[in-house]
Order: sequence, then structure tokens, then C-alpha cells
Amino acid sequence: TFAVHQKDISHWVDVFFILFKNAISKSGLQKQKLKINVQLIENGNCFQIICSNSVLTPSNIEAANEDLQFYKDAYGNEELIRDVIQEEGGTGFFRIWKILQKDLGIEHSIELGYDNDKFNVCLSLAKKEGTYSNENINS
Repeated sequence: TFAVHQKDISHWVDVFFILFKNAISKSGLQKQKLKINVQLIENGNCFQIICSNSVLTPSNIEAANEDLQFYKDAYGNEELIRDVIQEEGGTGFFRIWKILQKDLGIEHSIELGYDNDKFNVCLSLAKKEGTYSNENINS
């Protein structure tokens, strides 16, 4: 069981909304052909949120993954992220960083990339008491 404290629900809704919106808008597929799979996995001292969605397979997967390098390099760079978020629309991955790091105070990392006809996002979250856990949270 993955339990979330009531006061943090809106933040988690935002994280999942961003993941789903990104899957829908960036897949290159019609909505009826899009498949999204989300897994929550307890892995030692962290939880992983893995979101995979079907995509129109890039003609060059290696190049498509290289195009993601900016997001990988900039993720966690607060100054750069602040500038990007302030631009109209910002970017979903950096908004996720802000929610997890600043709003919820959760240390985490992200992995993202194409794997044939799938796009995968893996958020690895350090366990943090009082924010979420695999136990029931009271009050």
C-alpha cells in the first residue's frame, strides 16, 4: 500500500497529472491508441514511480534519447529550473522537480528515455516519514 498524507494529495495529483498530460501530448499517437502504465514499487530505501506510455517509435531512438539530455542534465539545477518554469508553459519534468523537492521536501532522481515504442519516466523517491509510506497514515 502506498499511502499519502491528506495534506499532500493535491501535490501528488499534480505530479500524476503532469505525467499523464506529457504522455498524451508527446506520444505522437491518437488518444485511442495510447497506452499508459503506472507502477509504484517499493525498492529498498526508496519508492519508484514508473510511468511508461506507448509512442510513435522515433526513427532514431539514440538521437531521440540524446535530445532528452538537457532535461537530464538540468533536472535538479534549481537556478536553471526556475528560469524554465517561469517561461510560459514551462516544462512538466521541472514542475515535477519543484513539487517533489520544494513543496514536499522529497529527495529524488529521475530517469527518462525512449525504449523502442515506449517512453519511460522513473522517479526514485527517498522514503520520507509523514509524506507518504507503505503504511497507513493516520489523520
